[in-house]
Amino acid sequence: VRSPDKVVEDLWYLMDRYNTRYFSGADEAIPPKYFERLSNCIIESGINVRWLAHARAEKGFTEHLCRKMYRSGCRMLLFGIESGSQKILDLMDKGSHVNKTRKILKACRDAGIWNHVFLFFGFPGEREEDAEKTLQFVGENKSVINSVGCTTFLLGKYSRVCRERRFNVTICENEEEDMAIWYDYTVGEGLTREDASRMRENLQKKLHDLYPNQSVLELICREHLLQLLDCSDFTGKSGEKPSIDRNFVPYISRGIGFKKVHHDFISFIEGK
Repeated sequence: VRSPDKVVEDLWYLMDRYNTRYFSGADEAIPPKYFERLSNCIIESGINVRWLAHARAEKGFTEHLCRKMYRSGCRMLLFGIESGSQKILDLMDKGSHVNKTRKILKACRDAGIWNHVFLFFGFPGEREEDAEKTLQFVGENKSVINSVGCTTFLLGKYSRVCRERRFNVTICENEEEDMAIWYDYTVGEGLTREDASRMRENLQKKLHDLYPNQSVLELICREHLLQLLDCSDFTGKSGEKPSIDRNFVPYISRGIGFKKVHHDFISFIEGK
């Protein structure tokens, strides 16, 4: 783990070299204690940056810490919540609790830090009633959740689910994919992969009704949202306690369009 002092040195260097003050942390599970040390170092250094990071929903994310992180420039945290069912979280050995998660998300939002929640369906052993609890979690907590992303379970070659028989998963062997690190599979009980995709589609439809910003977040990169959040509409004036507009919706100016462009990537690199 790189020391917070060194990270601040990196920020100064990168800020100067690339003429930017926007940064995204690559670590997917930075603990609260490290965030506190890093925030202290950033504040003491006087560097003016805006940053986002990934984190686990751990009890260390207190109101005090979230406010300190905001002062250091943190404007967005991305949490792997995974499920709204405590049974499934325990099956994953996630080490988190649904009720405590809500308090953590609220502490972030109240401090002025946008929280983005990751969810997925289809963990081996998950049943439809478990998946319904995830849908319920999103609906009941829309007052403390800023945005949501959802997907379906992927079976990784080196995962515990792949190694341990207790998950009752059968890998679909494919001789043509002997170098694969993601496997096709079937489950002995619970939601099939098709069921999980259906539940995901159901949630996606609900998200457009519950979260006005959903359509924008499906078009832009999450890291680019950091720049949209760096505005007075959400964070308040510099040096003041953030004034949260709970109806804040990131938007894209009229006249901006999106189009998928297909090209030969090798030719692109070679400049042909």
